[in-house]
Amino acid sequence: NRLFIRFRQTLEYHYRHMHTVKEYANHLNVSVKTLTNSVGASSCSTPLKIINDKSILEAKRQLCYTDLKIKEIAFRLGFDEPSYFLKFFKRQTGILPAEFRVL
Repeated sequence: NRLFIRFRQTLEYHYRHMHTVKEYANHLNVSVKTLTNSVGASSCSTPLKIINDKSILEAKRQLCYTDLKIKEIAFRLGFDEPSYFLKFFKRQTGILPAEFRVL
């Protein structure tokens, strides 16, 4: 599915700045429903889950392979407030970023 491929490519370049399905749909000039249906048909997942998974993957990489402070990682990933990043990470993984870094 071309739309799914375009979505994945767009995600690779814009995951630090775009965090919602609506932003990606607008960027791809399609409706949220069209994007959701296309992604669901191609991956058995939702665009939001794929977006969140990419953000978490990048956060984990930075936590493991850099000495950046957690708030610096949060800002690099496009979070306006470090507290938003902490809540997002905890909701997605079940642990805090500092706990993940120790593992």
